[in-house]
Amino acid sequence: MKLSVSELQQIKNQLAQDCARTKEKRRTEPDCMEWGSQECWRQYCGHGIGTVLYRAFSDDELLGILRETAAEIGHNPSKKDVFCVYRVFILRRFEKWPWALVAAGLKEPKQKPQRISRQNGKNQAGHIRETNGAAK
Repeated sequence: MKLSVSELQQIKNQLAQDCARTKEKRRTEPDCMEWGSQECWRQYCGHGIGTVLYRAFSDDELLGILRETAAEIGHNPSKKDVFCVYRVFILRRFEKWPWALVAAGLKEPKQKPQRISRQNGKNQAGHIRETNGAAK
């Protein structure tokens, strides 16, 4: 499916409006199922349009959605806090939710444990490895 830049922008604007409308509806009706409705899914992620629309979003736009949601709710958003179409696009782009939160600057990356070199018994910080309380 081939769409012009203006057509894609029009679809993105409609998606933003649908998200805002559904978000407002969820505030008044907490059990509202539209947040992840199949109709919405088909409209924006169905055959042909899904890949084209996904590619039309930059990383910054998707990360901006996460930041805006975090600001609105006062904490890092879980998947269920993000509109279904955006959620799918974010996961497709960043693979894992925590990775998207890190990329958005909402979460600190996990620190990898320091490795100990087998050759000299020192970890990356230069400290000597201990075995049973005794330095080696």
